[in-house]
Amino acid sequence: MIPTESAVRSRLERIHPILADASHAAFQRWLKIPTSQRAALDHPRTFANVIWGFFCAEATTRLASESGITLTHKYNTLGIVVDDELMLRFKRVNRQGLSRNYATQTSLRFYGQIEIPGIPATCARAEIGWREDEVRLGLAALEVVMRDGKAVAWHYSILEEGATSVVPIVPATPITSRKTQVRTRGAAADRKRDRA
Repeated sequence: MIPTESAVRSRLERIHPILADASHAAFQRWLKIPTSQRAALDHPRTFANVIWGFFCAEATTRLASESGITLTHKYNTLGIVVDDELMLRFKRVNRQGLSRNYATQTSLRFYGQIEIPGIPATCARAEIGWREDEVRLGLAALEVVMRDGKAVAWHYSILEEGATSVVPIVPATPITSRKTQVRTRGAAADRKRDRA
């Protein structure tokens, strides 16, 4: 059974600011990585994993002493269980609010609200969905997303709930060189032919 948005919203209201602050702090940690090192982490999957790792560390610290919150580390994710009735996990989502997962039995059961070993079916499951801005300097979206199988049942934003803001870090000297770093075989011959 999928809970209503209003029921979930009222259950999570007290931790919305904590979740938002942990998410913003994850991006602040991302921005502290030197630009040259961030470039090596630019692949979309790697980037998502780095942000997820930072969020897990920040959320664990912030939620550890909250009453009614249980943190689980099962199925390769951090589960945030609220009052034994709702489990959240942090996932990157697209503009429609959908996350991408391999169709494992666990992910199918998660989205279908079917019992997962150690997590009863009575404990509804939702995601804290995040999407980065176009230049990866902050969050464009942070929302609670409830799925019904492959579709989004409903979602609502918690982006503005936290007190933390992310200040973009702009490099002191802009990169102006447009020279090709990698040359293919025969590039010199191609240039000679083009000049002729």
